[in-house]
Amino acid sequence: MLRAALVAALVLTAVSPTVAQPSASAMAERKAAAKTGVKALVPILKTCPAAQKHQLDLTVTKLELDPLAEPMTMNAEVSIAVSDRSGKILYVVAGGAKVEVSGRYKASRLPQLKDDAVEAAVEGMRTKLRAKLAGG
Repeated sequence: MLRAALVAALVLTAVSPTVAQPSASAMAERKAAAKTGVKALVPILKTCPAAQKHQLDLTVTKLELDPLAEPMTMNAEVSIAVSDRSGKILYVVAGGAKVEVSGRYKASRLPQLKDDAVEAAVEGMRTKLRAKLAGG
């Protein structure tokens, strides 16, 4: 029940400032990245009672692969806007992560690599987000 309430309180957006009208596949990719972010965020919010007093907007602001880097690197940046119940933005918490995989680029690794990068970015904001939600 708590999980459903927390997920319902999250408003998800996944944006890319460089694309005016994204393709259907790009939109599906953004939606998947946002879902991954929510899955990583729910356990954090479960341990923070003050989270239920707020609305959170999760945005995956960057998700890009550098296949020429050695090791192959996926960069993810995530921001979470925290608002009160009336919608007034109180603060924004942002973070990022790089996930590196040694070896050559393989397309089959891409979905897991994206998930790992988004999860790591959200997890990296755990302490800062919990402190902000608790009033710090």
